[in-house]
Amino acid sequence: MQKLPALLVLLSLMAEPATAGTAPVPESIQPTHRVTFAFHSAFLMNLHHFLYDMAVHKEKLAGVAWHSAPTEDEMRALRKAVDFYGANYAGLGLMEDMTMVGIKHALSIDDTRRDATGLALPPALAALLNEVAPVYARCLWPLHDKSNRSWIAQASALDTTYGAEIQALIERHLGASFPPEPIRDDVVFDTGSRQGAYTDEQTVMPSGRANYQGLASLEML
Repeated sequence: MQKLPALLVLLSLMAEPATAGTAPVPESIQPTHRVTFAFHSAFLMNLHHFLYDMAVHKEKLAGVAWHSAPTEDEMRALRKAVDFYGANYAGLGLMEDMTMVGIKHALSIDDTRRDATGLALPPALAALLNEVAPVYARCLWPLHDKSNRSWIAQASALDTTYGAEIQALIERHLGASFPPEPIRDDVVFDTGSRQGAYTDEQTVMPSGRANYQGLASLEML
């Protein structure tokens, strides 16, 4: 029998305090409704978070791993975009600030879309994303998309194995059910936030962080 992850063991202890008269936790329990996760690796969502990350952590741009090395003109375009984010968005919280929440919602569109026109974004931001999108597409997106899809595959496989039991234990402990509709999970290479993932009614997960791999991907999911 495959050993359950430490997370599941911990949840088992949380779910039923060891008090006299408490019934033992069943070896296998199932939720009444199985939550589903709608994973996305979306181009514009990733571009937005990449620029935010570079603006918040200015030293990271010099150490970026490229799919294709940028030309001098492409690098100038990237620096211009990072400077724009630094001036306008780097000081705003991804989850707390309504401007950033609005941008995230506007970018929750067709994953393959690369044109930010007509998405209810600030006009200057839409123009900037359109200007730098070809650079991101050529120099970075193949690596970032590959990382995202690998993360989605490992998290999905672990969820298939352990997710129902973990969900049931969480619901028992919290006294609340997961929502009946699929939960949107946008996977980006990195978010730029200190804690990594962040969530409101949808979640943004970083695929490129070492501490979000393996069983940690299931824990964060």
